[in-house]
Amino acid sequence: MTRMERRSTGRAAVRGALRGRVVPAGLMLVGLMLAATTGAVRAQTSGWTAHTSMRNVVSLTASPERIWAATAGGVFSYDPAGGEVQRYTVTDGLHGVQTRAVVYDARRDVVWIGYPDGVLDRLRVADGSVERFRDIARSTRFTSRAINRLVITGDSLLVATDFGLVVFDAAEDRQEVRDSYTQFGSLSSAMPVRDVLIAPVPDGGMGLWLATDEGVAHASLQSPNLKDPGAWTVEQTGLASLATQSLAWFRETLYVGSSEDVSVRGPDGRYQPLGLTPWPVNDLAVSDGRLVGADPFGLILVEADGTARLLRRDPEDRPTVVLPAPDGSLWLGDAMAGLRAVRLTEGSGFEIERSVVPSGPFDGLFSDLTVDDAGRLWAAGVAGAGLGFYRLDPQGTWTNYTGRFFEALQGRSSFVDIHVDPLGHAWAGSEGAGLAQVTPDGEVFVYDHTNSTLRPATGTSSFILVSGSASEPDGTLWVTSRASGEPLHVRLTDGTWAAARPQGCRSEPISATYGDLIVDSFGQKWIIVRDLGNLNRVLGLLILDTGDDPTDGLDDVCQFLGERGAQGQGLPSVTITALAEDRDGLIWIGTEDGLAYVINNGIAAADPNTLPIWPQWNDREEGVFVLDGLRVNDIAVDPANRLWVATEEGAYLIRQVGNGYERVAHFTTENTPLFSDVIVSIAVDGRTGRVYFATDRGLISYQGDAVNPVEQTQDLIVFPNPARLSGGGSDRICVQRLVEETEVRILTVDGTLIRRIDARGGQTCWDGRDRQNRPVPSGVYLVVAVGANGEGTAYGKVAILR
Repeated sequence: MTRMERRSTGRAAVRGALRGRVVPAGLMLVGLMLAATTGAVRAQTSGWTAHTSMRNVVSLTASPERIWAATAGGVFSYDPAGGEVQRYTVTDGLHGVQTRAVVYDARRDVVWIGYPDGVLDRLRVADGSVERFRDIARSTRFTSRAINRLVITGDSLLVATDFGLVVFDAAEDRQEVRDSYTQFGSLSSAMPVRDVLIAPVPDGGMGLWLATDEGVAHASLQSPNLKDPGAWTVEQTGLASLATQSLAWFRETLYVGSSEDVSVRGPDGRYQPLGLTPWPVNDLAVSDGRLVGADPFGLILVEADGTARLLRRDPEDRPTVVLPAPDGSLWLGDAMAGLRAVRLTEGSGFEIERSVVPSGPFDGLFSDLTVDDAGRLWAAGVAGAGLGFYRLDPQGTWTNYTGRFFEALQGRSSFVDIHVDPLGHAWAGSEGAGLAQVTPDGEVFVYDHTNSTLRPATGTSSFILVSGSASEPDGTLWVTSRASGEPLHVRLTDGTWAAARPQGCRSEPISATYGDLIVDSFGQKWIIVRDLGNLNRVLGLLILDTGDDPTDGLDDVCQFLGERGAQGQGLPSVTITALAEDRDGLIWIGTEDGLAYVINNGIAAADPNTLPIWPQWNDREEGVFVLDGLRVNDIAVDPANRLWVATEEGAYLIRQVGNGYERVAHFTTENTPLFSDVIVSIAVDGRTGRVYFATDRGLISYQGDAVNPVEQTQDLIVFPNPARLSGGGSDRICVQRLVEETEVRILTVDGTLIRRIDARGGQTCWDGRDRQNRPVPSGVYLVVAVGANGEGTAYGKVAILR
């Protein structure tokens, strides 16, 4: 069922006007101003999983058996009869994660999906395959090409965009832009169109009605040239707001939702506001002989006799869109609660009969990730917009730690830092709401100025800025905060708190306050130092040894690194953005201008010769210094001791080779389903090898190949076995149950050495080739793994079939 069909009581007349490809002259123009490019899309998505939030529904449509919802995290469909929910994201072939509009096309049994960048996807209901059309997106004439609404009628897909109205020919043998209209009467050129409706116009024939940012425009479908601005009539008088959002034809009358209230059109072209709501009305639909509209806090209802009332139910309701389904039921899209079946009642309320929310986090954007020893992903939200922090269990279940679900977190948000200590306690730091703790048995506590040494920012009564947290092996917790005068705190294993006060470090600025931190394997604290006068400014790096008594600053030893280096030594930039310790004990420092590392001997805080070193490429065709000049947002170390580096140009996987480093892979939107090249945070699950990427558009994960090592040698797992190899570049035989450092030898059954592999972590893979890079013949091969640190020798075997 199309949006046009559900809104207009003159449906038969509308279908008659635009059935097939026989359309009025105004929609037949073929002078294309947009580059037409189409094509079927089959994304290379093997091993990738999208972890998006689909709670925020922005558009709805219905096919005969399913409700389809466009959300901020992709598209999902719901079968009301069977209860089945099907998710669609970039890993299923969609163009992007943030969708804007959706409409069902009954003639072709497809769903059209529109995006903020102007791309159109066509999803076939029968098999879920996706075809992509970039006609609108590739136009260079307009800076914003967002798709705001889709209406299907016959073979014409009407596309309301940020620059006007586009008519796309949806026929199987055409699939191209037929025309576009960007000037409507006296309105500004390239005016954004928010909604489009086919309904009777004042001259009595059928026409196009447009909701724009400067009022309502309409034109007859019999017009010989809809590109002519004079073909359009603009109406503004009496509208509650000129920023119109939605249109509906009800009781032989036009109703207009705008940035405030709903207005009804009079016979003379003047509008009268209903006076029901000061909020935007982004959607209107005709359902069961009544007009239903959605504002951000409830519904607007207009009865057949013209009486109107405002419906409110719960303060947490956030309706966005209304959909009457083919069976007569009424559905709402909600900004926080997904898809909801609604029953209208007498009076000023309505009832929710069921809610449908696909599995996923409550919020979709994250600023910090970590994986605990049980394989659970913990994710912190974003400042200002994030409501809480979140946990993804290995079984795929999400737990949302927000005030909506946990009483201890009510009124608290902006949790931007996440850490799990060795005892299994999760710690989430907030930009203003203190520090939250989740115990291993699931209890939630919050620490602030009332029950800890954490103090509010100067000039506030309760606004506590937690910068970061990190733990020692026994569970001693270190917490940094900003703008309070006491930037470092310690929570001892008995639960007591103390403010730690380092007694001054060489060259540390007087205006220093503390940002994020890590605790290294020697117990030293590596702390990002910020400017107390400008918290966005990073001054450098503090290395702190708190001695035997963490609460006594007199036995502390520390030094401050706050000068930019050059020629491969010192800090690439004093603006430090990330810290990590690798499996060899090197401390890696990410900056806005590249990477550095410190060879950590356990006395870095006291050694005046401590000096960061810039890693160099082993292959100088890459340049000299690794990621030189590139901003680093995060660093993660996998069980193979490889670095995963988050940048704003994708994610890099880097490993040491000889005396330098090599790029193993570079993950971008061009070669993976990543939502964006801006990678905010990375975390690795050492139990499974899965790598999680928080991008500025959502969370996605990839099945990597590095897993945790075993402590002692044991029988090897070799797979696949037997291995059917083609001799091509994609052949892989993997060996698991390796210790931390292993020499893996591949032998024939008579003991001839075929290949030698130096491995780190619990798994390595062999490409089925010998030392001369020749494919080995069919046969049985022995796999021998020798621990590099005296752990012993382990054995396995594999049969190869060519």
